[in-house]
Amino acid sequence: MTIDIYFFPPSPPCRAVMMLGRYIGVHFNVKTVNVLKGDQFKPSFKKPILKLIQSLQLNPQHTIPTIEDNGFVLWESRSIMVYLVMKYAKNDSLYPKDPEKRGLVEQRLYFDMGTLFHNIGSYYAVGFDIGRYDNVAQWYERCKNAMSKCGFEDVNEAGANIFGGFYKANLKS
Repeated sequence: MTIDIYFFPPSPPCRAVMMLGRYIGVHFNVKTVNVLKGDQFKPSFKKPILKLIQSLQLNPQHTIPTIEDNGFVLWESRSIMVYLVMKYAKNDSLYPKDPEKRGLVEQRLYFDMGTLFHNIGSYYAVGFDIGRYDNVAQWYERCKNAMSKCGFEDVNEAGANIFGGFYKANLKS
């Protein structure tokens, strides 16, 4: 299976979807959309997904990541991840069928979307040294080790470094 993904390497939500896809064995046809240059407004991103419905755009919200899986289009990273796991994962360990276990997964997804992601973007200074915070540094190392096989370095760290470069460049201007 190959799924088109409209992707921008610095985007944390894009990186999350890419790493999950690698983890569960989904192969992506990566279509880079540079949102800093307005690629999300170009005709290649706004193309109609069905020739019969010319007014229906690929993603009328012009956001990334966006996937197209055999004509099915979905955007919003957490929805994409749930969809990919439900459709392509070999078992339900990542998105359990048990209501209590699934509730915990959804609690974390909604916390990430509604609280954590916003607060990190609002308060975190890129390049901040977490080494002096033992619990945070240990958590980071656990994440790095656990996700090493699904692209922590080449997808996540590489994209995070690009993102950090953009942020630092804007601080100087």
